[in-house]
Amino acid sequence: MFLRLFVAMLFATVLVVTGMSLAVSWFYDAEDEGDSTYEFMNRVGLTTLEEYPELQEEAEEPELPEFEPTERPEREVQGFVQLEFTVLPDGSVEDVEVIGAQPSGVYEERARQQIRARNFAHQADPEATDGVRRTEIVDFTVPASELQDR
Repeated sequence: MFLRLFVAMLFATVLVVTGMSLAVSWFYDAEDEGDSTYEFMNRVGLTTLEEYPELQEEAEEPELPEFEPTERPEREVQGFVQLEFTVLPDGSVEDVEVIGAQPSGVYEERARQQIRARNFAHQADPEATDGVRRTEIVDFTVPASELQDR
């Protein structure tokens, strides 16, 4: 059993040494005298520049492209507010109520102001003495930085 293990290890060693020899001969071209020692060692992967400071003079610093950071667009929060309100015969608005909002607490007051500022004269019913009750959804997009202030 010991003999089998010894023969297997010997065979594995021969394979590894042969493979390394083939790899070195593959990368190394004896006729190419332009390669520096550093370039050869770097191609074969045998060392790093820090291990051989005398070779650092041979190495050329690669030119790196200029990097200019770009501004990322600001995140936005999108949602809606559903409002119910009364349109009076003259087209003005009163009794504005928030029915629902997603996300809540973000745009409700602005949506109320927006509806109050509108004039519904073209949609008003002059025959309705108490006004007409309507429901409307106001979509919005708000920069996330506005929410951080709250």
